[in-house]
Amino acid sequence: MIEYESIDILDLVSLAKSRDDGAFAELVSRYTPMMRKLLGAFSNPAISSDEAFAEACIGLHKAVNSFDPTRKEITFGLYARICIYRRLSDLYSSVSLNSQDSGCDVDKITSSGSVMSMLIFKERVQRFISVARELLSKYEYDIFLLYIQGFDTQAMCDELGRDRKSVENAKARMLKCLRSNGDLFSDI
Repeated sequence: MIEYESIDILDLVSLAKSRDDGAFAELVSRYTPMMRKLLGAFSNPAISSDEAFAEACIGLHKAVNSFDPTRKEITFGLYARICIYRRLSDLYSSVSLNSQDSGCDVDKITSSGSVMSMLIFKERVQRFISVARELLSKYEYDIFLLYIQGFDTQAMCDELGRDRKSVENAKARMLKCLRSNGDLFSDI
């Protein structure tokens, strides 16, 4: 049995990148204090702390998979912090965007504390995403997810590893398809 606690960070990253769940679990354990601190910088009652922590873990996973240990100008810790912060920032901004686009009054939800209102809001967002998933190709859907999170074209290119022309074309097709499919997407 591997004792992950005694393995250094870069070796853990390498193991986690090769799909070693124990190594990734150890990274989560080591970076939990940092993730909790980053979570403290964000606030939105529409997002549970468990959901936010899960998104932070996704950011850490992305950092593991995209970190290049040959680039000596950045440590894994700093790189992970940046990836996690971006993931959380995208989550909180997308919830704000989705709440505005869905016609759901977030202030009303938070002031009333109504569980029913929160469920309706989440259901609308899920329906919005579900319909988009059915209408769009895989690539257009990936563009859609980045779009509703507020990514600009260059950020989409960086995130997807595609050139600008490809992203712009897919974005145009995505918008045209969604706008032509009913009132649900009329605000896009």
